[in-house]
Amino acid sequence: MNRILPIICLSAAIAGGGCSAEDKPAAGAGERKPVLAGSYYPADPGELKREVDALLAAAPEVSVPGRLLAVVAPHAGYVYSGPTAAAAFKAVRGRKIATVVLVGCAHRVGFPGVSVPDFSSYRTPLGAVPVDSVLAERIRAAAPEIVSIPGVHRSEPTLEAEIPFIQTVLPDARIVPVLIGDAPPAALAALGTVLGDILRDDPETIAVCSTDLSHYPGVEDAARVDRQTLEAVAALDPSRLDLVRERFEGGNVPNLVCVMCGFRGVKAVVAAALRAGADGAAVIAYANSADSPAGNPDSVVGYGAVAIYDSERDRADNQEEQPMNTATDANLSPKARAELLKTAREALTAVVNGRPLPDSPIDDPELQGHRGAFVTLNENGALRGCIGQFTADEPLYRVVRTMAREAALHDPRFVPVSPAEADRIDIEISVLSPMRRISDPLREVVPGKHGIYIRRGARGGTYLPQVATEHHMGLEEFLSSCCAHKAGLAPDAWKDPETEVYVYTAEVFGEE
Repeated sequence: MNRILPIICLSAAIAGGGCSAEDKPAAGAGERKPVLAGSYYPADPGELKREVDALLAAAPEVSVPGRLLAVVAPHAGYVYSGPTAAAAFKAVRGRKIATVVLVGCAHRVGFPGVSVPDFSSYRTPLGAVPVDSVLAERIRAAAPEIVSIPGVHRSEPTLEAEIPFIQTVLPDARIVPVLIGDAPPAALAALGTVLGDILRDDPETIAVCSTDLSHYPGVEDAARVDRQTLEAVAALDPSRLDLVRERFEGGNVPNLVCVMCGFRGVKAVVAAALRAGADGAAVIAYANSADSPAGNPDSVVGYGAVAIYDSERDRADNQEEQPMNTATDANLSPKARAELLKTAREALTAVVNGRPLPDSPIDDPELQGHRGAFVTLNENGALRGCIGQFTADEPLYRVVRTMAREAALHDPRFVPVSPAEADRIDIEISVLSPMRRISDPLREVVPGKHGIYIRRGARGGTYLPQVATEHHMGLEEFLSSCCAHKAGLAPDAWKDPETEVYVYTAEVFGEE
């Protein structure tokens, strides 16, 4: 395969944990010069600008709700990963962002810990981007292992590949470059904490995590591995990321070197986003190097774009005006909502008439994310079936198809929907955010805004957010009713610290 400046997943630490004289921390390191111009991207400023503009113009329009906290973007040569990177940065364009904390993992020079250099700026053919020195110093002060080692940055492609996109979509922004080496867990935890505090307190700061996905398996294996990796990222679940890595990096996938070269960076950024209030994430785009004319399907690298957000934060906190890629304040555009309702209706009609579930693909990028969903069926205003799932290992449109079938045929509270009933059924879809466990339901649950999932031992049950509104429930009634009528627990079980209470939000829409 004709790779541009090939990379490895993670360099070994320098023997003995030391640095060369060149790599020791130095005050006033000056400007970091570009090393990728002419290889990863064009060296000519005009040509580079035209290429980045074209990639952004071709990227999918994706709606991201609330405050965007972080994006994950790839960093290979633009001929390979440029379209996917453009999708990530298109979600950033138009937002009021003053500082980008750019996080990546070292590929070319091994070192222990984390380096936040004291460069004054990073330069590309499009000009120089200033470094936010105050924020850089705040991050360095978070742990002894977070230091300035300018030398490890000078030849590193991971962060530089993202900067022309940042210069284009956020021309006035500053950056803070963060490069992770063989960092101990304590250093990564400290990085996640300080970055989470920064993101929480400053709505004009965003994190960009630079990583590619699977390295060098065949195209079919890459798609399978990358799908599960992206699902784990979108679930905002670092432990699930660990499981994916353990499952696939043990030698069972031919030629697989790693599932994600920026593994440590992604975990740190996810931890930071959760600390800052993230309640959802969406896979914006996926591709691999075989999609490029220069690619080889027998040896590929995967690329994914993910947006991590806090859907409950006012858009006005971080956005000067509504971005071009946002059709409404909802997570899904009206077009995507209509497509999901059509998909559910087609599935319902098929299965109640004894036909197989439709299996045709839907290419809309908004419906490619792996998210949980419930499908509710009502007949003449009365519930006729409701089944869903909180997590998903397949695209949203397939989840909706499956849940429409389950609600129609397999809700144990009802007999299956008959063909004669189908036209009288109204369909409602609830697309879910990831769940998060809470410790104080009386303070953290907002009826009408939050759905709840209550579990103790093998028993558990959920109420969707709209249940409280439709049945005029107050907070304690909402919690107690879910315990008694859905989880099979005592009505006051939610008060017991041993009972697990989770909240989530839902985007709810239905047929007219």
